[in-house]
Amino acid sequence: MTADGASLSARVQLRSITLLRLEATSSWATSPPPSVPPSLALKHGAEGRDLGEVDGERLIEVRARMTIRTEEPEPTLFIEANYRLLYAYGSEPPGEDELAEFADRNGLFNVWPYWRELTSSLFGRMELPLPPLPVYHARSD
Repeated sequence: MTADGASLSARVQLRSITLLRLEATSSWATSPPPSVPPSLALKHGAEGRDLGEVDGERLIEVRARMTIRTEEPEPTLFIEANYRLLYAYGSEPPGEDELAEFADRNGLFNVWPYWRELTSSLFGRMELPLPPLPVYHARSD
């Protein structure tokens, strides 16, 4: 929070979301499809940094890593995507704690619809009998 109580999320504007890296592997093609969809483990994390002034705008960069994998040994599924989010902010730079919290909450919240669409598309293209990912709920810890 700033001295006037405004959170960083109220002081920024999302400029872009870019998929930087994608890795997807599955052994479903070499295994019979399971009768029950396997349980999946979802992991995600984000880090933020202040880029300062770039081309006349003050920018924050958030790097988010999203991963989904099967918990059973066979058949296997692994999908990981790395995203870069850019946010413009006004004259007041964010503090380190504020930036870390912003990346973890807002960065993940903003990238989640893209991650959801990507995994849904990949499930179909890889002929995987899996439902779409759930709607994102921010952690409350």
